[in-house]
Amino acid sequence: MIQTRKRFRTLKLASAFLMVLFLVACSSQPKGPEVTERLVTHISEDGSKRFQYVMTMQRKKGAGRGGFKGGGKGMGGKGMANRGGQSGGKNRTDMIAQMQEKMKARGIEAMEAKLDETEFCRDGYMVLSEQFTMARLKINGECKESATEDDKKNFPNVSKHFEHSSSAYSMPSSLPDSP
Repeated sequence: MIQTRKRFRTLKLASAFLMVLFLVACSSQPKGPEVTERLVTHISEDGSKRFQYVMTMQRKKGAGRGGFKGGGKGMGGKGMANRGGQSGGKNRTDMIAQMQEKMKARGIEAMEAKLDETEFCRDGYMVLSEQFTMARLKINGECKESATEDDKKNFPNVSKHFEHSSSAYSMPSSLPDSP
């Protein structure tokens, strides 16, 4: 009976210590990545309106990967490390894929908000191409409506990198393909 009380007290102290350790670790986590976005527009002579939206996420200087340093050693197989079979490689791959899909969806939402804010594509858009990595989203698109005279005034072609021909639409070469 006395040993049971000692074990219970030791377990309570260990739990309290781990909770404090967890709270300290969470409070010292680095801030999230710095997000930059760019919308480049181009209006062709025939009135078609094209755009390139790029969202890049970069870690701030000095920011680590997060989590505990050193990774810890677990609880000797007696803890909850394998709770529900969550430690397998397939589950991790699925989790990463889900995270990528969520990030892509947020990037598309941000692009649509930028298009709404600028009123560049008032009647919607078509995606011509897209590239997505964990750190970068790049979407090339074309508005469904043709440019008005106001559009031509509000969105002057400042980038010489957009070239239009009957068969190709080349993107700015100044944008790197990797983060």
